[in-house]
Amino acid sequence: MKITAFVIALFASSNVSTAETTPDQLRANLKRKLQNQQVTVQSTNAPSSGGDGAGGDGVNGGDGVSQSATCFSAFNDVEVQGKGFISMDSVKVGDHVRASNNGFSRVFSLAHLDHDLETDFLQIYSEGLNKPLEITARHMVFSSDKAVRADQVTVGDMLDNNKVTEIKSVKRTGVYSPVTESGEIFVSGVRASSYPYFMDKIPLDQHKLVHFFFGPHRMMCSYDFGLCENEEHTDGYTNFAYSAMKIVEKSNEFIAPVQYVFTSLTLPVLAVAYGFEQMMLSPMTTLAVVTNMLYKNSQKNSN
Repeated sequence: MKITAFVIALFASSNVSTAETTPDQLRANLKRKLQNQQVTVQSTNAPSSGGDGAGGDGVNGGDGVSQSATCFSAFNDVEVQGKGFISMDSVKVGDHVRASNNGFSRVFSLAHLDHDLETDFLQIYSEGLNKPLEITARHMVFSSDKAVRADQVTVGDMLDNNKVTEIKSVKRTGVYSPVTESGEIFVSGVRASSYPYFMDKIPLDQHKLVHFFFGPHRMMCSYDFGLCENEEHTDGYTNFAYSAMKIVEKSNEFIAPVQYVFTSLTLPVLAVAYGFEQMMLSPMTTLAVVTNMLYKNSQKNSN
């Protein structure tokens, strides 16, 4: 009788673990877990085979699981100039990675790098691609040429010319977030942002906002890239932006007016830094613009 009861219980539990849920339910579950900081992940259509394939590591809950990481998994591929396709965990500062259909962009920072952190990833399957994109819920991808949170992508959406066919979830160990000078990166064939979605209540283009945020860091690397090649990390985050990133993450706990005040105080400073960065990157263009402004001003004064 005990053996029979055990078999029945085992069969029942296996039915629960393979129950199918819709992508909308999956996203709702992930959002709820992010808010409550829980560690149990709900499986959706998980393949039965193991190994390193999609879903091979399983999606069951466990201890020490991060729900706030914003990054990619090592399962993803990235095209590196001169190296071909390599795994995400092999990308280094200084690599030139595919950032558009026509070109590459240099990685100047690994904003988040932690080989041992276990976290939950969305698996986004698309037509025409050999493998899914594995990305955390708050990281941004480009859907219909607009940067959106990964957990806002739905089946049927277009990621460039590829239609999303299925969305699952998986738990993996290792988080990686290379930041390029252009702010974009192709990951497993999908055009993605280098950045996470920071402040939920600010109705601004989050990709451009965070691109401004990294302006001072990019400017420092443009001046002396050697400073960035030897970057160190604290709790998995680059020391160059650790404090600022923690402050921005904390701001998500505040109501909209507080986020507006924070943005209004920081955006002018970041805009000035971004302006200086553009001057350093394009000195001849800056010189031409300044010369033209001085010429027009002298013409006005002479009249």
